[in-house]
Amino acid sequence: MPTLVRVSYAVIFLGAMALVLASAYATAPGGERWYARGYYNNWSNGVSGSISTYANTPSEVNHFTAIFIAIIFPDGDWFEVGYYQGGGIVCGLQYFPTWYTDQQAFGQYGCTPITNRFPSTGTDYPYQIYDVPGTSQWNGVINNGLVKTTTFGYSYGYGHAVGEANGDGNQMNGWFKSMQYGRIRGGTVIYWYDWASLSTYQDYPYYVTPISSKEFKTASWTHP
Repeated sequence: MPTLVRVSYAVIFLGAMALVLASAYATAPGGERWYARGYYNNWSNGVSGSISTYANTPSEVNHFTAIFIAIIFPDGDWFEVGYYQGGGIVCGLQYFPTWYTDQQAFGQYGCTPITNRFPSTGTDYPYQIYDVPGTSQWNGVINNGLVKTTTFGYSYGYGHAVGEANGDGNQMNGWFKSMQYGRIRGGTVIYWYDWASLSTYQDYPYYVTPISSKEFKTASWTHP
């Protein structure tokens, strides 16, 4: 059964990456956030996975739920692609699940909805983030289409799959499948490998249900 308490970052992360990852989430614009997430605690040049689409109706008009994959960089910057529903973030109010990209790089934050491209509820879609070999650029891909290319100060980071909300009364139904990490070999080609283990973090009332090392679900105890 999932643990019904907030778990300390210090318990989950070891060494210097503990502070980096905690800082990355704590400094996200928009105030306090709640999370239920899984991650493979090893560096990579990319993260990939399939996500099921749910209609997560927020409890208030200025609240949101986001379901996404992300790369967290050693300096605390991040790059994520996924979908969200609700308001209260830079992307604006969306009554239906909407694809988006989000990043923080070199002190600049930006959330961008993918205009006129809405995922269908009940459908699985592939999501991917990866470093372009031989460059400082990273690509964000949704449903096999490139949605954003951006630059970061690192060619590697740590892959996460995340449910996020800016309130504790939202739904957070998520289903992450076929999670993989990418490694560049020979300097020119990125190869993909299944997550070999799964670590989790959860803020009550949200929780993670592991299925395997590369598959898990998120949900809320109070708003299923």
